[in-house]
Amino acid sequence: MKTSKWSFLFSPYFVMTLVMVMYVVKVIAKVSVGSWINSPVLTGDGLHNLSDIFEAVLVMLSVYISRLPKSENYPFGRKNVESLLVLAIGLSMFGLTLQILNKSSIGILQFFPEVDTWVRSYLDLPTYEPLLMGSGYFWWVFGVTGVSVTLSFFVGTYQIRIGKNQEHPSLIADGKETYSDGRIEATTLVGILSEYYFQAPWIEYVLGLGVAAIVANTGREMFLHGWRALLQRSIGKDKEEEIKKIASRIEGVNNVDKLMTFSVGSTAVCIITVISRVRANMIKHVRRTAEVRLSRYLKEAGFAGHEIYVRLQMPNPNFYRVAEAITKKDEGLSIAGSLSTATHLRIYDIEREKPVRATDEPTAGLSLNEVVALLKRKRVTTFSIFLADPDLEKAVSEAGIKFCLSPIVKVLADSAF
Repeated sequence: MKTSKWSFLFSPYFVMTLVMVMYVVKVIAKVSVGSWINSPVLTGDGLHNLSDIFEAVLVMLSVYISRLPKSENYPFGRKNVESLLVLAIGLSMFGLTLQILNKSSIGILQFFPEVDTWVRSYLDLPTYEPLLMGSGYFWWVFGVTGVSVTLSFFVGTYQIRIGKNQEHPSLIADGKETYSDGRIEATTLVGILSEYYFQAPWIEYVLGLGVAAIVANTGREMFLHGWRALLQRSIGKDKEEEIKKIASRIEGVNNVDKLMTFSVGSTAVCIITVISRVRANMIKHVRRTAEVRLSRYLKEAGFAGHEIYVRLQMPNPNFYRVAEAITKKDEGLSIAGSLSTATHLRIYDIEREKPVRATDEPTAGLSLNEVVALLKRKRVTTFSIFLADPDLEKAVSEAGIKFCLSPIVKVLADSAF
C-alpha cells in the first residue's frame, strides 16, 4: 500500500503532526468543558495533555536531529537540546500537580464542613466552586471523554506500527504513552459514569487526586530523564553488566577492560575497551560483531539511538627486565663466570614472557655496589651469572633483585635477536 500517493502516511513527521493536532483538540475540549462544569478531573487531564504536545515536538525534533551529520564541534550531534526541554517540562508538571491537588482537595473538604472550617482558619483557600451536574452537562462530558479514549487507542496503535516500520524507537515509546493515556481516560470515563449513576459528585474529586498523582509521576520521570542526560549519567549498572556479558561472549574477546556509558538526549553512548589477542586481519570482524550485538541490545533496552565505540587492546604485556653478566671479546661473547670477568651487563626487556629488546651496559671498572646500583637504576627484577658468588648474591638480594645462576635468558634472547 506504500504508493507514492499515500507514502506520506508512513512518514514519522506526518504521524507526529497528527498526534499534535489530536492533543491540541483534546486540550481545548477538555479544558473548556472542565472549566465550564468546574471539573478538576477533566481540566487536569486536559492540562496534562499539554505535556504530550511538547513531547510530540521532542519526538519530531529527535527524529530530525538523528538524521543530522556529525561535526568536529558536535561529535554526538546536538541531541542534548531534547534533555533541556524535557527538564523544563518536567518542572512545569509539578506546578500543574499542585493546581489539580488544590482544586480536588477543596472539593473533598466541602463534604467535611468542620474540617474545612478548621483548615481555612490556617490557610487562605480559594472559594469552592461546586461541580455542575445534570443532563445538560452529561453528554458534553461523555462525548469529550469518549472521543478522547477512542483517539488515544487509535493514534497510539498507529504510532507504534509506523515506529516499528521506520525503526524509530522514540516513535514507538511515544505511541505506548499515547495508548496509556487512553487507559487513563477510560478510567476517567468510568468514574464520570459512576458519578452520574450514583449522583455522587465526590467521586470527581477522588479521581482528581488520582490524576494529580499521574501528572506528578510523569513530571518526575521527565525531570529525572532530562537531569540524568544533561549530567551524562551512566545508563545504569544493570545495563552495563549486560553489555559486558554480551561483549565477553564474542569469539576472540578475552574480557572487558573498560566500559563507559552515558546518554546524550535519547541516544545511548557506549565506549568499550575489550582485551583480545586476535590477528590483525580479525580485528575488524571482532569490532563489527560487538557493534551489531550491542546495538541490538541498546535498541531493545528502549534507547531511540546509540553510538558505540569499540577499542581492541592486547592483553597486559607483563613488562619487566632481567639482566645477565656477559664477556665480550673479539671472538664473540659468552656468559661471564663471575663479575670480575664480565665486561658488560646485558639487560633484556621482557613482554608476554618473551624478550623483545636488549641493551648492553659496560661494567669495566665498576665496583660491586656500583653494579648493584646500575641494576636498580635499570629496574632489573632478576640478575643471572654463570658461577656462584656469595657476596654478589647477598648484595643483589638485599637490593630486592632475584639472583640466579641459569643462562636461560641468553638462550631465549638469541632466538629473538
